[in-house]
Amino acid sequence: MDWEKEWERAQAQAMLSKCRVGKADFCGYFNRIAGDYLKEALADEPFYRGIVGFLESEGYFREGEDVLDIACGPGTYTLHFAERARSVAALDPAEGMLSVLMQEAERRGLSNIRPMRSRWEEHDGDERYDLVFTALSPGITGPATFLKMERYSKRSCCYIGFGDVSNNELSDELWELIMGESRKSRGFSIGYPFNVLLSKGRKPNVRYCKSERTSSEPCDEVIKSNLDWLGMFTAVDRGKEKKVRDHVLARSRNGFYAHIARQSLVALYWDVT
Repeated sequence: MDWEKEWERAQAQAMLSKCRVGKADFCGYFNRIAGDYLKEALADEPFYRGIVGFLESEGYFREGEDVLDIACGPGTYTLHFAERARSVAALDPAEGMLSVLMQEAERRGLSNIRPMRSRWEEHDGDERYDLVFTALSPGITGPATFLKMERYSKRSCCYIGFGDVSNNELSDELWELIMGESRKSRGFSIGYPFNVLLSKGRKPNVRYCKSERTSSEPCDEVIKSNLDWLGMFTAVDRGKEKKVRDHVLARSRNGFYAHIARQSLVALYWDVT
Protein backbone atom coordinates (compact mmCIF):
# COMPACT_ATOMS: atom_id res chain seq x y z
CA MET A 1 0.00 0.00 0.00
CA ASP A 2 1.20 3.51 -0.82
CA TRP A 3 0.65 5.14 2.58
CA GLU A 4 1.57 8.60 1.37
CA LYS A 5 -1.18 8.55 -1.27
CA GLU A 6 -3.66 7.02 1.17
CA TRP A 7 -2.94 9.79 3.66
CA GLU A 8 -3.42 12.46 0.99
CA ARG A 9 -6.81 10.97 0.06
CA ALA A 10 -7.91 10.93 3.69
CA GLN A 11 -6.77 14.50 4.25
CA ALA A 12 -8.80 15.63 1.24
CA GLN A 13 -11.92 14.59 3.19
CA ALA A 14 -10.81 15.99 6.55
CA MET A 15 -12.57 18.81 8.38
CA LEU A 16 -9.94 21.46 7.64
CA SER A 17 -10.37 20.89 3.91
CA LYS A 18 -13.87 22.36 4.32
CA CYS A 19 -12.62 25.66 5.75
CA ARG A 20 -14.19 28.53 3.77
CA VAL A 21 -11.99 31.38 5.03
CA GLY A 22 -8.58 32.41 3.79
CA LYS A 23 -5.31 32.02 5.64
CA ALA A 24 -5.53 35.52 7.14
CA ASP A 25 -9.00 34.88 8.56
CA PHE A 26 -7.89 31.47 9.79
CA CYS A 27 -5.09 33.15 11.77
CA GLY A 28 -7.56 35.81 12.86
CA TYR A 29 -9.64 33.14 14.55
CA PHE A 30 -6.65 31.84 16.49
CA ASN A 31 -5.66 35.38 17.40
CA ARG A 32 -9.10 35.91 18.92
CA ILE A 33 -9.05 32.74 20.99
CA ALA A 34 -5.40 32.95 22.11
CA GLY A 35 -6.23 34.03 25.66
CA ASP A 36 -8.88 31.34 26.11
CA TYR A 37 -6.56 28.77 24.55
CA LEU A 38 -3.91 29.61 27.14
CA LYS A 39 -6.45 29.21 29.96
CA GLU A 40 -7.30 25.74 28.68
CA ALA A 41 -3.62 24.84 28.40
CA LEU A 42 -3.00 25.99 31.97
CA ALA A 43 -5.99 24.00 33.23
CA ASP A 44 -4.45 20.84 31.75
CA GLU A 45 -0.85 21.81 32.56
CA PRO A 46 0.02 18.63 34.51
CA PHE A 47 -1.06 16.53 31.52
CA TYR A 48 1.11 18.43 29.03
CA ARG A 49 4.04 18.61 31.41
CA GLY A 50 3.75 14.84 31.76
CA ILE A 51 4.09 14.33 28.01
CA VAL A 52 7.25 16.45 27.92
CA GLY A 53 8.54 14.50 30.93
CA PHE A 54 7.83 11.23 29.21
CA LEU A 55 9.81 12.27 26.13
CA GLU A 56 12.69 13.17 28.43
CA SER A 57 12.53 9.83 30.23
CA GLU A 58 12.69 8.08 26.85
CA GLY A 59 15.72 10.12 25.76
CA TYR A 60 13.99 11.94 22.92
CA PHE A 61 14.31 15.26 24.74
CA ARG A 62 17.33 16.03 26.91
CA GLU A 63 18.22 18.85 29.23
CA GLY A 64 20.21 21.62 27.54
CA GLU A 65 19.02 20.82 24.02
CA ASP A 66 17.47 22.96 21.30
CA VAL A 67 13.81 22.32 20.43
CA LEU A 68 11.56 23.44 17.58
CA ASP A 69 7.87 23.52 18.52
CA ILE A 70 5.73 23.72 15.36
CA ALA A 71 2.30 25.34 15.77
CA CYS A 72 3.19 26.13 19.36
CA GLY A 73 -0.04 28.00 20.12
CA PRO A 74 0.03 29.77 23.50
CA GLY A 75 2.88 27.59 24.72
CA THR A 76 1.01 24.42 25.62
CA TYR A 77 4.26 22.43 25.41
CA THR A 78 6.79 25.20 24.73
CA LEU A 79 6.69 26.46 28.31
CA HIS A 80 7.51 23.00 29.66
CA PHE A 81 10.31 22.36 27.19
CA ALA A 82 11.79 25.75 28.04
CA GLU A 83 12.18 24.80 31.70
CA ARG A 84 14.97 22.38 30.77
CA ALA A 85 16.00 23.15 27.19
CA ARG A 86 18.80 25.44 26.11
CA SER A 87 16.42 27.11 23.66
CA VAL A 88 12.97 26.62 22.19
CA ALA A 89 12.01 28.02 18.79
CA ALA A 90 8.25 28.60 19.02
CA LEU A 91 6.76 28.66 15.52
CA ASP A 92 3.18 29.74 14.89
CA PRO A 93 1.41 31.85 12.23
CA ALA A 94 -0.93 33.53 14.75
CA GLU A 95 0.56 36.66 16.29
CA GLY A 96 -1.94 36.49 19.15
CA MET A 97 -0.76 33.03 20.15
CA LEU A 98 2.88 34.11 20.20
CA SER A 99 1.97 37.21 22.20
CA VAL A 100 0.24 35.33 25.03
CA LEU A 101 3.04 32.75 24.99
CA MET A 102 5.71 35.37 25.52
CA GLN A 103 3.69 37.10 28.24
CA GLU A 104 3.34 33.81 30.10
CA ALA A 105 7.04 33.03 29.56
CA GLU A 106 7.97 36.39 31.07
CA ARG A 107 5.68 35.73 34.03
CA ARG A 108 7.52 32.44 34.63
CA GLY A 109 10.95 33.96 34.19
CA LEU A 110 11.74 31.98 31.02
CA SER A 111 14.05 33.82 28.63
CA ASN A 112 15.10 31.02 26.27
CA ILE A 113 12.04 31.03 23.99
CA ARG A 114 12.38 32.50 20.50
CA PRO A 115 9.03 33.28 18.82
CA MET A 116 8.89 32.67 15.06
CA ARG A 117 5.81 33.89 13.22
CA SER A 118 5.44 31.61 10.21
CA ARG A 119 3.25 28.94 8.66
CA TRP A 120 4.97 25.59 8.79
CA GLU A 121 4.24 24.86 5.14
CA GLU A 122 6.02 28.11 4.19
CA HIS A 123 8.85 27.97 6.73
CA ASP A 124 12.34 27.78 5.24
CA GLY A 125 15.72 27.95 6.91
CA ASP A 126 19.00 26.19 7.62
CA GLU A 127 18.66 25.81 11.37
CA ARG A 128 18.46 22.36 12.95
CA TYR A 129 17.29 21.21 16.36
CA ASP A 130 17.83 18.22 18.62
CA LEU A 131 14.08 17.68 18.81
CA VAL A 132 11.45 18.79 16.31
CA PHE A 133 8.04 18.64 17.95
CA THR A 134 4.46 19.35 16.92
CA ALA A 135 1.05 18.73 18.45
CA LEU A 136 -2.29 18.92 16.62
CA SER A 137 -0.79 21.20 14.00
CA PRO A 138 -3.04 22.45 11.17
CA GLY A 139 0.20 22.84 9.22
CA ILE A 140 0.75 19.08 9.04
CA THR A 141 -1.56 18.40 6.14
CA GLY A 142 -0.12 15.16 4.85
CA PRO A 143 3.13 13.33 4.12
CA ALA A 144 5.06 16.28 2.66
CA THR A 145 4.60 18.63 5.62
CA PHE A 146 4.98 15.74 8.04
CA LEU A 147 8.29 14.49 6.63
CA LYS A 148 9.52 18.10 6.49
CA MET A 149 10.02 17.77 10.25
CA GLU A 150 13.05 15.55 9.64
CA ARG A 151 14.73 18.23 7.56
CA TYR A 152 15.12 20.38 10.69
CA SER A 153 16.07 17.62 13.12
CA LYS A 154 19.54 16.61 14.23
CA ARG A 155 18.23 13.53 16.00
CA SER A 156 14.58 13.18 17.05
CA CYS A 157 11.03 14.12 16.09
CA CYS A 158 7.69 13.89 17.87
CA TYR A 159 4.26 14.25 16.28
CA ILE A 160 1.19 14.34 18.51
CA GLY A 161 -2.19 13.62 16.98
CA PHE A 162 -5.67 12.83 18.19
CA GLY A 163 -6.28 9.63 20.14
CA ASP A 164 -9.17 7.21 20.05
CA VAL A 165 -11.66 9.32 22.05
CA SER A 166 -13.14 12.68 21.09
CA ASN A 167 -11.51 15.65 22.84
CA ASN A 168 -14.64 17.78 22.42
CA GLU A 169 -17.98 16.02 22.29
CA LEU A 170 -19.93 19.28 22.12
CA SER A 171 -18.05 20.40 19.01
CA ASP A 172 -18.75 17.03 17.42
CA GLU A 173 -22.45 17.39 18.19
CA LEU A 174 -22.67 20.95 16.88
CA TRP A 175 -20.76 20.09 13.71
CA GLU A 176 -23.21 17.31 12.93
CA LEU A 177 -26.17 19.54 13.84
CA ILE A 178 -25.08 22.46 11.63
CA MET A 179 -23.07 20.78 8.88
CA GLY A 180 -25.23 17.67 8.57
CA GLU A 181 -22.34 15.23 8.72
CA SER A 182 -20.05 13.58 11.21
CA ARG A 183 -16.95 15.59 12.13
CA LYS A 184 -14.93 12.43 12.53
CA SER A 185 -12.56 11.62 9.70
CA ARG A 186 -9.59 9.35 9.11
CA GLY A 187 -7.38 12.20 7.94
CA PHE A 188 -5.72 12.58 11.34
CA SER A 189 -5.41 8.88 12.11
CA ILE A 190 -2.00 8.08 13.55
CA GLY A 191 -1.86 5.06 11.27
CA TYR A 192 -0.91 7.19 8.26
CA PRO A 193 2.22 8.89 9.64
CA PHE A 194 3.18 5.69 11.46
CA ASN A 195 3.16 3.65 8.27
CA VAL A 196 4.78 6.42 6.24
CA LEU A 197 7.70 6.31 8.69
CA LEU A 198 7.92 2.52 8.43
CA SER A 199 8.04 2.81 4.65
CA LYS A 200 11.03 5.18 5.04
CA GLY A 201 12.91 2.71 7.21
CA ARG A 202 12.26 4.52 10.47
CA LYS A 203 11.40 2.80 13.76
CA PRO A 204 8.59 4.90 15.26
CA ASN A 205 7.31 4.54 18.81
CA VAL A 206 3.72 5.17 19.89
CA ARG A 207 2.29 6.19 23.24
CA TYR A 208 -1.35 6.96 24.06
CA CYS A 209 -1.99 9.75 26.56
CA LYS A 210 -5.34 10.44 28.23
CA SER A 211 -6.73 12.69 30.95
CA GLU A 212 -10.08 13.86 32.29
CA ARG A 213 -11.20 16.78 34.44
CA THR A 214 -14.50 18.45 35.25
CA SER A 215 -15.14 21.81 33.64
CA SER A 216 -17.88 24.42 33.97
CA GLU A 217 -18.12 27.43 31.65
CA PRO A 218 -20.69 30.23 31.21
CA CYS A 219 -23.18 29.28 28.49
CA ASP A 220 -22.77 32.56 26.64
CA GLU A 221 -19.02 32.00 26.31
CA VAL A 222 -19.52 28.43 25.10
CA ILE A 223 -22.11 29.54 22.53
CA LYS A 224 -19.96 32.41 21.28
CA SER A 225 -16.79 30.32 20.92
CA ASN A 226 -18.60 27.58 19.01
CA LEU A 227 -20.34 30.04 16.69
CA ASP A 228 -16.99 31.68 15.99
CA TRP A 229 -15.45 28.30 15.20
CA LEU A 230 -18.34 27.17 12.98
CA GLY A 231 -18.16 30.48 11.13
CA MET A 232 -14.91 29.35 9.54
CA PHE A 233 -16.78 26.56 7.76
CA THR A 234 -20.26 27.91 7.07
CA ALA A 235 -22.21 31.15 6.99
CA VAL A 236 -23.87 31.33 10.40
CA ASP A 237 -27.33 32.85 10.03
CA ARG A 238 -29.96 33.39 12.73
CA GLY A 239 -31.38 29.92 12.23
CA LYS A 240 -28.02 28.22 12.79
CA GLU A 241 -27.27 30.50 15.71
CA LYS A 242 -30.55 29.47 17.34
CA LYS A 243 -29.79 25.79 16.82
CA VAL A 244 -26.43 26.18 18.55
CA ARG A 245 -27.87 28.23 21.41
CA ASP A 246 -30.75 25.81 21.98
CA HIS A 247 -28.41 22.82 21.89
CA VAL A 248 -26.04 24.29 24.48
CA LEU A 249 -28.77 25.62 26.77
CA ALA A 250 -30.57 22.26 26.76
CA ARG A 251 -27.39 20.73 28.19
CA SER A 252 -26.69 23.48 30.71
CA ARG A 253 -27.86 24.38 34.18
CA ASN A 254 -28.09 27.75 35.93
CA GLY A 255 -26.30 29.45 33.05
CA PHE A 256 -23.28 27.13 33.01
CA TYR A 257 -22.27 24.32 30.69
CA ALA A 258 -20.68 21.59 32.82
CA HIS A 259 -18.93 18.65 31.24
CA ILE A 260 -16.00 16.27 31.44
CA ALA A 261 -13.04 17.80 29.59
CA ARG A 262 -11.20 14.93 27.98
CA GLN A 263 -7.80 14.76 26.39
CA SER A 264 -7.06 11.77 24.19
CA LEU A 265 -3.79 12.14 22.33
CA VAL A 266 -1.25 9.86 20.79
CA ALA A 267 2.47 10.60 20.58
CA LEU A 268 4.46 9.29 17.64
CA TYR A 269 8.20 9.74 18.24
CA TRP A 270 11.28 8.55 16.39
CA ASP A 271 14.93 9.15 15.54
CA VAL A 272 15.62 10.44 12.06
CA THR A 273 18.77 8.37 11.57
